[in-house]
Amino acid sequence: EKTCDQVVVMTQGEVLFAGALEELLRTDHSIYEVRVKGDPDGVRRALEMERCVVQRDGAALRVRLPEGVGTEAILRAAREAKQPVRHMAPFKLTLERAFLDTLAKREDADADAAHAAAH
Repeated sequence: EKTCDQVVVMTQGEVLFAGALEELLRTDHSIYEVRVKGDPDGVRRALEMERCVVQRDGAALRVRLPEGVGTEAILRAAREAKQPVRHMAPFKLTLERAFLDTLAKREDADADAAHAAAH
């Protein structure tokens, strides 16, 4: 990340992304990384009830807040689940995570296309 300003993400000879590193690492400002003291699943369920999109990333939750919803929703969900928040910060994408996410998007698109073709 410190030695380049342009990147190419490829899989099986196909270019999935080519462009500025800054563009690849750009994130939505409504996404937060959240860690709680105990089990994050109760917090995840409470956040989903608030219309948040939540992904589990190891022990952390990656939370996309819907428009008009602030970080107080995260704190409220943690309080409802009785799980103290240990960490909450805007999500920062690393080059490694961006690479893996780009590959995952491609795999999801391939799976959707295969499913559509089967029906």
